[in-house]
Amino acid sequence: MFSRKYRITNSADFDYLFQKGYLRSNSLFYLKFLPNKLSYSRFGFVVGVKLFKEAVKRNRVKRLMREFVRSNLTKIRGGYDIVVGVKSRKFYGIKYEEAEKLLSAFFDNNNFLE
Repeated sequence: MFSRKYRITNSADFDYLFQKGYLRSNSLFYLKFLPNKLSYSRFGFVVGVKLFKEAVKRNRVKRLMREFVRSNLTKIRGGYDIVVGVKSRKFYGIKYEEAEKLLSAFFDNNNFLE
């Protein structure tokens, strides 16, 4: 389970990240991030209703992203608040192994993996 310590739960934090955060993106994902004053990173996951109308699909995509972050938490650089979002419908319906490859490459390209 993804510990509450590593989650962004406050809506004010989400709003601040979306207003002031730095953006990195590719055709599948985007990251909004800002440095925090903690020794670890906190994460939020976003999947838009316009992308997937059914909540089941949105939740599956968020579970895939959450599992990737949980299993690679020791490899991800600390000290950031990060929101991970999906931009493409191609991400739904893939197996975890493929999702892990895509997310790992995206995090690595943006220098968030050590």
